[in-house]
Amino acid sequence: MTKSAIAAAIKAAEQGVAFMDEGPRKDIAFQTVLAHSLQRELAGFRFDLSNDRVRAVASKRAAEPRASGTTGRLMALIAEGVFAEPRTLAEVRQVLSEKGWRYSPEDLGTPLTRLVQRKLLRRTLVQQGRKRTWRYSDLLGD
Repeated sequence: MTKSAIAAAIKAAEQGVAFMDEGPRKDIAFQTVLAHSLQRELAGFRFDLSNDRVRAVASKRAAEPRASGTTGRLMALIAEGVFAEPRTLAEVRQVLSEKGWRYSPEDLGTPLTRLVQRKLLRRTLVQQGRKRTWRYSDLLGD
């Protein structure tokens, strides 16, 4: 992390608590805002302790989008092209399970619906015999 990045984080923290009265609460709030800001800056770095001076080195994972939470993991599947062909909820669960993330159907319904509402996915109702199921696909699929 560069000195300018640290200076920018300090300035942002100062602006974030500028409305507060001087005192211990303002000091604690400043420290909290600064800590969160620096954590975000350092998220994509690992620390090299091999020499006398500790230095932050950009890791490979910094370039990769981090999939955290159900919606983040579904967005990672969109980026991977999993939804290039329409998928049922069961198929989405299977793909997530293969990656080590196990979900119940109830836990996936709302995040998938929200991605549809945000126009990141499309859903179509498909009739299979007597059963009707939703299939989710990306918007570029057609």
